Amino acid sequence: MKTLYLTAIATLAFSTQALALDCETGQRPFTHAGGEICIPADPQRIVSLHDLSITLPLVELGKTDNIVGSHGRISDSGTTFIRAVNSIFGVDYHNSGIEFIGVFNAINMEKVAALQPDLIIGRSNDLEVYAQFSTIAPTVLVDLNALDYLGRIHAIADIAGEINQYNQRLAAYQARITEAQRLIPNAREITTAVVQPWAEDGGFDLYKNMYALTEVISDIGFGQTDAVAGHIGEIEGNQISLSGELLLDIDSDFIFTSFEVNWADQNTPAKTAAEFEAVTPGFCDFLKACQQNQIIYLPRTPFYSGSFSSLNFALDQVLTHVIGRGFTPVAE
Repeated sequence: MKTLYLTAIATLAFSTQALALDCETGQRPFTHAGGEICIPADPQRIVSLHDLSITLPLVELGKTDNIVGSHGRISDSGTTFIRAVNSIFGVDYHNSGIEFIGVFNAINMEKVAALQPDLIIGRSNDLEVYAQFSTIAPTVLVDLNALDYLGRIHAIADIAGEINQYNQRLAAYQARITEAQRLIPNAREITTAVVQPWAEDGGFDLYKNMYALTEVISDIGFGQTDAVAGHIGEIEGNQISLSGELLLDIDSDFIFTSFEVNWADQNTPAKTAAEFEAVTPGFCDFLKACQQNQIIYLPRTPFYSGSFSSLNFALDQVLTHVIGRGFTPVAE
């Protein structure tokens, strides 16, 4: 798969070891977005500065007992939780040894220091506070923008010393993609689009990258209409924002969108459908995918994160909707 090739290149660029460093016994040299440092070969007390992209793959790779602190979220009711980790693996602050250290730009440095980590893992977004974290423990910053989906998981596995676990899960996922391609030999002829309506903005986002969902769609090899491909060709980051009048442009055999169970205003498919209606009144009267019941509403958190479990969830959903039923092609 093209993704695996890109992953190999991106990961090589990320983690080329700085052999010039003379590390103590039990440590190894590592090059990352913050420079060259020595990190534990087998870290025992890890602090994660992001739940979806760092804590989640660490838990999946078997490092739950070695995570002493993690960035998290605060629910509408004021409860702290580790997004996706709680719903996918059932691991949260209340039932593990993981401590809540704050949200995004409000990480509690004193709490992190008190946890006595031997390794801190963050993102390149944390570069401004890298020096502060480095006074507490060796700190590695992952440049997520420089890596593809699998490359990000590989980077976390490399840092945590769990490459064998990564390779096992990669092989299983690769086998499932091969089987999916056998089941959908005409995937290139089936057009898809991944979108999210935002009523408050009066438009919608068309996604080039929506984490596990777009990764699975790409790996299977689905096609796009000329209009969707044209808009995606203009994207420099993850998505492009379009006005409601352009909703017809993204009509496809299958339109994938999402709802978010963690937020009261987005927690059902009906609420996402209402967002479509607010953005483009009467959208179902002219959007053929809607008329044919081929807009697929998925819960966002399970696929909006970096793990093989997220990939398998997205793959299950896509297969269920595409091969588990007949569908009406939407002509361009």
